[in-house]
Amino acid sequence: MIKNLSNMLKKKNSKKGFTLIELIVVIAILAILAAIAIPRLSGFNDKAKDAVADANARTLNSATAIYEANGNTLLGADDDSDLYDALVAGDLVQDDVDLTTVNWDGEVWLPVK
Repeated sequence: MIKNLSNMLKKKNSKKGFTLIELIVVIAILAILAAIAIPRLSGFNDKAKDAVADANARTLNSATAIYEANGNTLLGADDDSDLYDALVAGDLVQDDVDLTTVNWDGEVWLPVK
């Protein structure tokens, strides 16, 4: 009889694997971690796009300055309003921008699309 009990205990303890409850708990923990991590990681994509846009704007600004320094005019525009109209016609900037808005150093900035 004692042998039978000890054999039963050995068989019960020798089973390999996880119980259903253990698997459900692990899946729940992973779901909670994913719910926390995904919103935080999604912001990195937007920051990367902003960094690329800033780099492109700086490159465009430098190229424009070099082009003007060589004595050329921009897009055949005679003044800023013609340049603005050309940029709006090319669907490059928003068309509801107040051109009288000037920042602290006297430059007018156009938000690009």
